[in-house]
Amino acid sequence: MWWTTDEPYHWEDWLALQFFTRLWTTGRKQAAKPAGIWTARADISRPQWQGRVLEGIVDQVYYGGFQDWRQSKRARIISSDQDIGIRAYGNAGDHWQPNTATVLKFVNAWLDGADGFLTWQTIGNNRSLDVQESCQGNALFVPGDRFGLPVVGDLRIKAIRNAEQFIEYLVMLQKKFGYSRPQIKSTLMNVLSLDPDEKQIRGLNNEQLYKLRRLIVELIADS
Repeated sequence: MWWTTDEPYHWEDWLALQFFTRLWTTGRKQAAKPAGIWTARADISRPQWQGRVLEGIVDQVYYGGFQDWRQSKRARIISSDQDIGIRAYGNAGDHWQPNTATVLKFVNAWLDGADGFLTWQTIGNNRSLDVQESCQGNALFVPGDRFGLPVVGDLRIKAIRNAEQFIEYLVMLQKKFGYSRPQIKSTLMNVLSLDPDEKQIRGLNNEQLYKLRRLIVELIADS
């Protein structure tokens, strides 16, 4: 019988992930290794099927589909109920979208409960300089032979840096006033006059992001 531990789908996949994760955490305990370094991790794109299969044996789960509010809500429930850390994974933003979309993708992931975002398939090839690969939003690093350089980085890397800095301000705001992430998200939605039914912040331009970041900084500094 075939099974996979990456993005489990069939029941056999979940059982295989459970078996190997338990094997890892049991060995880690016997060897007296710290969980912070010898972390047990899983990649899951269907949290609605996770149940309690990994309860007590996994430390961090990287969830796909974090742009779907139903998926992120389910991940938060699992995290709260089973003491599992949340991370998100996915592409860094479609190549035809503005870089502000990349910033918002990471910010929304944090607002919805993720403590990190892992971009996938980040290394492209020479052809990636001319033709975006079939899976959009990847190839952040490509060979720079054409330009006499070791490597060429995509501008989305700067967008990811901007997102990280924006999130750092949100963390400072959270610590200063004791706000939860849902409270911060609701406040931002109100400040931006967005429809709460949209579930996530989308479509902002650079000017709007700048003004929002400045407002957050002023709240931190003035209080």
